[in-house]
Amino acid sequence: MMTQPENHLIALCLMAVLGLVSAISPVHAEEAEEAAPAPVYIDLPSLAAPVMKGRRVTEYLLLTLKMELAPDADPEAASGKIPRLQDAFLRETYLVARENKASGQVDVLALRERLLKVAQGMFGDDVVTGLLFVRTQSVRA
Repeated sequence: MMTQPENHLIALCLMAVLGLVSAISPVHAEEAEEAAPAPVYIDLPSLAAPVMKGRRVTEYLLLTLKMELAPDADPEAASGKIPRLQDAFLRETYLVARENKASGQVDVLALRERLLKVAQGMFGDDVVTGLLFVRTQSVRA
């Protein structure tokens, strides 16, 4: 039979373990994520990326994009540069089309990474944190 001090010691150990488990539980992790400021998203104009086979455009890849900005970024300042960004994106997609003209296919994930680098080069790595393809659609030329 346990004495009263041993019961108190066991109770304290259980409370400590329960406190530790609750401190690292997913509920607290979600609360920590909610406390972090949310990123800002800017809708970008749709983009038509050509897909070539040999010397001929066989289809267009229609892209609907969102640009993810850091929570402390100024969306108004970023919006003012969107026409230049759109031009840079078009130039990059035509380069990708020329590079892939032998296969006649475009790696969409690689294209997203290249466009992200273009955006980060224009705005800065600390401003543009991501590029989301909201919709992709292939249309025959």
